[in-house]
Amino acid sequence: MFRPLTLGLFCISLALIAVSCSAGTSAGSPPAAARPAASQAAPAAPPAVPGLENGEIPRQSAEFVVKLTTGQQHLVSEYRGKVLALAFVLTTCPHCQVASRTLEKLYEQYRPEGFEVAAAATNNDAVMLVPDFIQKLGLTFPVGVAPFDAACEYLQHPVSQRFTFPRVVFIDRKGIIRAIHPENDNDMFFKEDVQENNMRQVILSLLRQGRATKAKTSAGKAGS
Repeated sequence: MFRPLTLGLFCISLALIAVSCSAGTSAGSPPAAARPAASQAAPAAPPAVPGLENGEIPRQSAEFVVKLTTGQQHLVSEYRGKVLALAFVLTTCPHCQVASRTLEKLYEQYRPEGFEVAAAATNNDAVMLVPDFIQKLGLTFPVGVAPFDAACEYLQHPVSQRFTFPRVVFIDRKGIIRAIHPENDNDMFFKEDVQENNMRQVILSLLRQGRATKAKTSAGKAGS
């Protein structure tokens, strides 16, 4: 006559064990009450837009000041009528040193045709390091300093995106920014074995553009 009672107690014990297992949590996971509801989850950050690290291009160049360690300064507007490569560098960056040597070579070659180069170092100790940077690389174009924040503002570079060096702005004779490299993290413009050819193509394109405009203007005056 005790069998029904024993069986009942056995079933109650099994039920209690099942309840205790389902209420437990695995090691390292928060209890159910601590987990945020789906509606309370933080919104995902918007994905980065490729190709917009440097703002819209082409666009009119804003004014920018490169301060030389001698106390002089160069304004971007001074180069109107010339093709300008404005380079943003770190004096301690090996890639910046290679790019600066390449720009020096092209500067010597195309300066007679109206090509100019200016560089701004943005690292904290740039004022002390720029003279050695110039001497070590044998640079003849002006190299000065500029605050990093000013460089980002000029380039219209989003604060949320990584900034890579070197960064070179190519500006035409009318003061319009025609290209900024690197365009994004996948841009291979400064790969050592192709960077000289890449720079040369951009420079020649802008120099030819200027010559074509000049020739058209001269032809118009001659026909009037």
